[in-house]
Amino acid sequence: MTPEQDITARQNRLCTAALDAEQGGRLRDAARSYREAIRLDPGNPAPDLFYGFVLQRLGEQEAAVQTWSLGADLDSNFINAWRFDRVDELVRQRSKAANDALRSHFTAQHTRCVDEYRDARFRSTRRSTRPGSGCSKTPARKFATSSSRHRTRPPVNRRRISAQASPALAMTGRRLPAR
Repeated sequence: MTPEQDITARQNRLCTAALDAEQGGRLRDAARSYREAIRLDPGNPAPDLFYGFVLQRLGEQEAAVQTWSLGADLDSNFINAWRFDRVDELVRQRSKAANDALRSHFTAQHTRCVDEYRDARFRSTRRSTRPGSGCSKTPARKFATSSSRHRTRPPVNRRRISAQASPALAMTGRRLPAR
């Protein structure tokens, strides 16, 4: 057996054990097994789908969305598997849940950003525009452009997931894709 086949076999055993634990109601055990499966082969997005689902059931929505997003970065069909008839029903259900959660998350995030921008614009247009007041009618620059962002902010290492941002994902040792 080659080392790659050995890793795949171990990952399959871990995922099977995690699925059994999940169906038995032992979600923490299932999450632990899925994390270990992801560590074995971080390039395989299948455990991400199941791990994200368990995290969602544990009430860790943000970590679930991050897990699914990383899986989608590995394989763009990851969250769209629910659309294909030839895919196993369990995978289809979890893929649909991931797709819905990701869409909901990013729609809410977009809505918050638009609302913040509108609020900043409204506040800046209500300021006094007397000469010498230091205010203008243009909105405050709340959102930096891509060229100014690099000059005003220190560089951010996006390659490693912060344990403070998401402890559940940091435990997998996953890295964000290079940009």
